[in-house]
Amino acid sequence: MPASRARTPIRTPSAETAKFKMSATQPVCTGKINTHPPAILFLSTDFVQRFRPCFRSIFAIASALDAPRAPARYSPHPTEVLMSGFLRMRFLAESPDAGLLALRLIACLSLFLKHGTEKLFGFSAMNQHFPGAAILGVSPLLLLATLSDGICSLLMLVGLATRWAALVTLVNIFGAWAIIHHFAFFGRGADHGELIVVYLAAFVALLLAGPGRFSLDARLARDNPA
Repeated sequence: MPASRARTPIRTPSAETAKFKMSATQPVCTGKINTHPPAILFLSTDFVQRFRPCFRSIFAIASALDAPRAPARYSPHPTEVLMSGFLRMRFLAESPDAGLLALRLIACLSLFLKHGTEKLFGFSAMNQHFPGAAILGVSPLLLLATLSDGICSLLMLVGLATRWAALVTLVNIFGAWAIIHHFAFFGRGADHGELIVVYLAAFVALLLAGPGRFSLDARLARDNPA
């Protein structure tokens, strides 16, 4: 049989060798403060300079993810666009000034022709039937009605002092509805109630919106800007 090879004995470090290695790994206390501990060395200037582009990329990605996204654009169907334009009557140009002019012409001219002329040209005959005429000689309600229907209606028609004229007319018509017609709207004999409400709506609109561009008030505002 072949001779068995001699095994190399495993050498174990002696106590002195282990003591020497431990002393080599531990920092030597020399009485001076160690300004570069291992944790600070890891974040040294060289490390930051080397990985700065990586940090910038991470910050840029985080900012892009956190930024609000613009809503996605909605492209309507051509049929929807056509229906929307038809419902809004896009084929007829919108003009609030023309609408206010039409409102003034229709409401104020109707009020003047129907109620203003009869009070201006038949004042004495109507004065006998209005309350207060027997005591004062002239009924205050008839004076207010004449001012409203005969004068303020013409002022609103041409667009001069329109908002004041609309306010006077509103007070007169609402007072007539309350005192003479007792707020009648439904039933027999209440045919004036619906007309009064329509007049009130028209003059409230003129009081709030003004006469519009096609008026003397607008001309005065252009000539004398405040």
